[in-house]
Amino acid sequence: MVDLIKDNNEVKGALIQKGKEFHIIYSPAVILATGGFGGLYQSSDNPRDVSGEGIGMAWRHGAILVDMEFVQFYPYRLQHPANIDVMTKIFAKGAFLVNDQHERFMEKYPKKELETRDTLSYAMFKENKVLIDFSGVEEDVLQHDSPYLYRLYQKAHPGEWIMSPVQHYCMGGVQTDEWGRTNVPGLYACGEVTGGLHGANRLGGGSLTESLVFGHRAGKMAVQEKSIGAISAIMDFGIDELKNSSSKIEEYETIKKVKEVMWQKVGIERTSRSLKEAADELNLIAINLENENNLQALQLREKVRSAWASAFAASVRKESRGAHKLQDIKEEKKEWEGKNRIHKTSIQFTPAASKAEMP
Repeated sequence: MVDLIKDNNEVKGALIQKGKEFHIIYSPAVILATGGFGGLYQSSDNPRDVSGEGIGMAWRHGAILVDMEFVQFYPYRLQHPANIDVMTKIFAKGAFLVNDQHERFMEKYPKKELETRDTLSYAMFKENKVLIDFSGVEEDVLQHDSPYLYRLYQKAHPGEWIMSPVQHYCMGGVQTDEWGRTNVPGLYACGEVTGGLHGANRLGGGSLTESLVFGHRAGKMAVQEKSIGAISAIMDFGIDELKNSSSKIEEYETIKKVKEVMWQKVGIERTSRSLKEAADELNLIAINLENENNLQALQLREKVRSAWASAFAASVRKESRGAHKLQDIKEEKKEWEGKNRIHKTSIQFTPAASKAEMP
């Protein structure tokens, strides 16, 4: 999808690119299901094309973004000899982590390698290199619990088994109601492109359930939308210009820079200063892209604006909460119990409602 079709402040379809051809599709409703912005991190287990375009596009058309500062990282990722997840239960069966000095650096933590994802990710991030050691696991246990890992172990042993945390999930995105409706008439969203449901940190397994439930609800409500009616005027999408436009933008270098900024300054280790620097750097990249009027620049702007929104929201939140952990402000603050919402021209903090008493 290249862009949304909007008329009289209502979404009435989408501009689609298929190969070299562009198509205008009119519809009384559009449901965004484009995923989060994990692909904008240097190290992520997300597909590369999950890069925030839907979030940036929705925001440009007036949709509110929420919880963009909360990004989850996953520590149990093998980087060598293969790029795969390692099941956590293998650590309960005797596997352990060591640094490049062969020290068991997680020994100082009560739950060792089974600490929370945030704690383990940060501890691993601070080491030069992290290796997984299977010497404490019986071979038949490894074969039973993780057959693929066992086969890999047979081939690669006794090489280095390097592990590193990766970006895993975005809690922030487009704000919707319980039916997937955004604040922009005719625009719906579901899945990881949305934000607000998981709060400051997602529980394991919640994202698949969310996608199933709210995908169904958004679809059910979207089909009830009235017909699009008449388009107020002949709309100029500049398709010929898009087809024939050329760009001087170095896309690879631009995305590489964005990924470096996100990983180094809006990643596992973040400070008030690093977040402010990141927001400023990403904003400057986005502004420079505004001077280009072509398809490549349009798509890049959406990605960069998603990254900027995450850095900006994080720079505003002066506390540590959930997956957002500041090294210079390590405590939660009651006055920050609530949500940051990014509007088209401003950011607004909304305090949380009073907590209900459990029966």
